Amino acid sequence: MPLDILSPERAIELLEQVVGDRVRDDPTSTAKLAGYCDHLPLALRVAAERLVASPHLTVADLVEELAEERERLNALDTGDDEFTNVRAVFSWSYHSLQPDAARMFRLLGLVSGPDISSAAAAVLAGVTALKARRLLDKLVGAHLLQVNGPYRFRFHDLLRVYAAQCAEYEESETDHQAALHRLFTWYAYSSEAAAQVITPHFSRIPISIPEPIAPAPAFPDRLTALHWCGSEQANLVAAIRQAAEMGEHTLAWQMPVALFAFCLVRRPLADWVTTHQVGLASARHDDDRLAEAWLQNSIALAHRELRQYETALKYFQLALAGWRETGVRWGEAWALRDIGGVYNLLGRNAEAVATLHESLTIHLEESDAWGEATALNLLARAHHSLGEFDQALPKLHRALEIRRDHGDQRNVGNTLNDLSLVHDSLGQFDQAIAYAEEALAIHRTVEYWHGEAIAHERLGAVLDHTGHAEAATEHWRAALTLYNKLGDPQAEVIRIRSRG
Repeated sequence: MPLDILSPERAIELLEQVVGDRVRDDPTSTAKLAGYCDHLPLALRVAAERLVASPHLTVADLVEELAEERERLNALDTGDDEFTNVRAVFSWSYHSLQPDAARMFRLLGLVSGPDISSAAAAVLAGVTALKARRLLDKLVGAHLLQVNGPYRFRFHDLLRVYAAQCAEYEESETDHQAALHRLFTWYAYSSEAAAQVITPHFSRIPISIPEPIAPAPAFPDRLTALHWCGSEQANLVAAIRQAAEMGEHTLAWQMPVALFAFCLVRRPLADWVTTHQVGLASARHDDDRLAEAWLQNSIALAHRELRQYETALKYFQLALAGWRETGVRWGEAWALRDIGGVYNLLGRNAEAVATLHESLTIHLEESDAWGEATALNLLARAHHSLGEFDQALPKLHRALEIRRDHGDQRNVGNTLNDLSLVHDSLGQFDQAIAYAEEALAIHRTVEYWHGEAIAHERLGAVLDHTGHAEAATEHWRAALTLYNKLGDPQAEVIRIRSRG
């Protein structure tokens, strides 16, 4: 439970509750002690337990010691520091640590992510997983670290600042760089391992990531890989920024390239754009044209999902030029098919069909069945927009066949949603409902929330067309919940529809 700064009276009451008579017998020293703790609950608790652990230590003795420690920390501070008093309290716990635990504490202060797993902490410190857990437990016991879930830990904000200051004064710049390089390499390697499981059929550029000092987490299935990426999402975003800031440019673009698979499925649109823009700048710094084209293509996809179609087209065109420059034909086909998809969304359907046929031709020449199926899906949508339902259906059935052959359940569900749309437009409502219900079941199983939202949206539309307004509204509400969860602009469209 996060607590704000206490009033002086409440701070003294807290000390009294923990310590007892020694505090009550010396109200003057107790008030000074509370003031030195800046009335911060965490610092007060540390000070109180120091008194409890030392029965012969008086409050006045502790205040005197704290005053001396405060002056020592002031000497290390080059500017105004409103937390010097609190830092002095923290130093009691820090200086009581064994050297290896103190080093772990300092190194954790270097990391900008909101929390850290025990596995990542082991890599950061260059120790075994077992030793890392023992050191982290010691830090928790000393009130220098908080448990944030199974095998996950976080700092109180002020302790993070204090740990970073300890690292600045007691660790060399070389040690800083080495520790963070170990961590970022492990994040990049693990993210790429997860990507291979999340999107096994997706063509990708080669990434040469050195093997880290510890193995990547085990990803026996797609959901395990997705859940790991989800639990590390905020840390990966922070690591990408930090890597770029400290000049680790190769890792700064490798991490978002590897993270693309997670972004494609979970659609964290703001983080998607942010991380890939950082990666793009780092790829340009490295003059890596392949990475640049990949990241531009990925950034375009995020803008497409944000309904920022003109921005998406700009990045797709940049990516297309990059793919052509590097001679990567599957990449050229990728950019072309997504340009065609945006043309369809803009109502430029004739251009969409022509561009998508160009993309499909390359995919067929490259024997890229996954890309072929994706192009067919998009072509079917363009034909649907033109009212050419008889041309849309065979393309969708061929795409469905490829998806099922690959065992690509997420995209099986996507194709079923498209089939539901076409059959709804044909007035074949029973078939439309059957396809959407099958898609919904698949997307729930594979935890693809965007596909699940579309399935609910499709069911809502068909049920509305058939006069089942109440049931339609229930599906639209379910779609709205999922779109809101994803931060998808489609939420506003569904919100208006469900009210109507």
